[in-house]
Amino acid sequence: MIFNNIEKLPQEKLQKMQLDRLNTQLNTVYNNCPLYKKRFDQNNVDPNITKIEDLAKFPILTDEIIIENTVKNKDVFGGRQNIIEDAIWKLFSNDKFPYVEGSPFFYGYSQNDFKSEIDILKRMLFGTGIRQGDFVHAIILGMDPITYSVYQAALKLGCRFLGGLAVEIDIPRIVDSMRLKPNCLITPFAMLMAASKHAKKAGFDESTHFLNYQKVLVHDIIWETRRAEKLQRKGWKNAEFFNLRKINIPGFYACECEKHDGLHYPQDSFIAEIVDPENPKELVAEGERGQLLVTNITREASPCIRYTPPRPLFASKHLEICDCGRTIARLKFLK
Repeated sequence: MIFNNIEKLPQEKLQKMQLDRLNTQLNTVYNNCPLYKKRFDQNNVDPNITKIEDLAKFPILTDEIIIENTVKNKDVFGGRQNIIEDAIWKLFSNDKFPYVEGSPFFYGYSQNDFKSEIDILKRMLFGTGIRQGDFVHAIILGMDPITYSVYQAALKLGCRFLGGLAVEIDIPRIVDSMRLKPNCLITPFAMLMAASKHAKKAGFDESTHFLNYQKVLVHDIIWETRRAEKLQRKGWKNAEFFNLRKINIPGFYACECEKHDGLHYPQDSFIAEIVDPENPKELVAEGERGQLLVTNITREASPCIRYTPPRPLFASKHLEICDCGRTIARLKFLK
């Protein structure tokens, strides 16, 4: 089943939607964000483009560039504030950024940004088979925006929800709360291993303690089938594992569906370019390995244009219709 009709639009319509939204976003950030105006002018690029491939002419955004603008200009958004401050509904700090006293870094959300992210996660949870009446257990970082968004997404699907913090001190409570028998789990891989280790130490029977979990979404940068096999040997025998990937700064998510043939991402909200790592202005062919660059085309508060995380992600992009019936593109992450 498909939750949203956008997920089954023909690629031609999806790409037309992307181009229209990209043009709007490029012009908006050029007029509103000092960082983008400066970098677009330096690279002699016009925010009015005629095809999506023209995005490859624009400069890449890195954490180093954001940090430099944050420190140099005492700008908590690193030059990416796209809407007036009163319209920014919530701010999140990034603990992966080195803190410079007097120059904290934040990325902001408008109310529409949160609504969009909740809708994206709702579609992804549905794509894994999570339905009304399921009991979702989410072990996530307290200040991570996914904490709020996944909670709202689960509730809007009609699920019950149980939260937990992905910190070592909370592991005993997390393991003990599994007695409530949630049947779906969203967690980093490290917490799965820590939970298994603590269960054994606390005297729980590993072979039965985790049996109630049927859907396990692992939000991790590195995920391989052998990890699922290792967990299944540790007692997660009834679990079907799904890879959920996120990149916090642009608010990007991608997730496997029940066919497990790549991770679907929301083409209506993001453009995912796969480029030659040696020449980021050169797109690789569909299905070929390259470096992932992300542009959010609907984000209001602090958009990212051609963002790459500090640890580059490598993937291939696939546009053919998935066996699940979804037409939206898939990413297959590679080493």
